[in-house]
Amino acid sequence: MTLRLKFPDGSSHDYGVKTFNFLAHTVEELEERGLTILLPFYVLKLRRRLDKAGSAEEHAALAEEMSTVIGELMGAVERGEHAGMLDGDCEEFKEADVVLSEYLLTYSEEAAIKAREEGQREGKLDVAKNMLSLGMSVDDVAKYTRLPHSSLEQLA
Repeated sequence: MTLRLKFPDGSSHDYGVKTFNFLAHTVEELEERGLTILLPFYVLKLRRRLDKAGSAEEHAALAEEMSTVIGELMGAVERGEHAGMLDGDCEEFKEADVVLSEYLLTYSEEAAIKAREEGQREGKLDVAKNMLSLGMSVDDVAKYTRLPHSSLEQLA
């Protein structure tokens, strides 16, 4: 990356700065490069991915992947401590692991709730279609299924 500094006298100077996108690498790759010290920042990548996950399927897949990655992170931190690459005071990271695990559990629970609610809604829509096809009024179907009139009118 090139940084251009402009000075008050109107002159400027370009500085070449080497960059490394550690979030684009796996835990194993970071460990192999001797970048164990950066692993606590890896938690940010995981959290960002959790925040962006939309569907219940994405949450479930990410939950499974994250359980594996959390184990990899903790193993890498322990190896880094034993190799002397980390100072042995990784309590903040270990606490971050607990927080991330709780965050993941919350997302997993939310994903399960969303999936159940989606299933219930789809079931209600199927029942509503059948009721409407039998000639029941939108008002009656809304009363029995508790679906909004707008959804039922689209079905009708």
